[in-house]
Amino acid sequence: MCGGATSTMIDIATTTALIATSAGNPGVTVNLNVACLAPAKLGETVILDAEVVKSGRSIAFTEATLYRKSDQAIVATGQHTKAFPSQKS
Repeated sequence: MCGGATSTMIDIATTTALIATSAGNPGVTVNLNVACLAPAKLGETVILDAEVVKSGRSIAFTEATLYRKSDQAIVATGQHTKAFPSQKS
């Protein structure tokens, strides 16, 4: 699996985790850190878990882990920080 696809999957999953909270706010990316730890080959099924670690009024911290389904090996991990800019006019 290429790093770009891995990063995109982690971005989408962590943002979706934020949207699923009671605030429902996706925020904007402040920082996205992805560590690629093992390969996932073409045709392999992967599982992606994401969670909101902490969410406040102006910033949120999320994490995600990507696993190979066949042996539960961790393919990648990600930490995604999102901001909630004020909507002042």
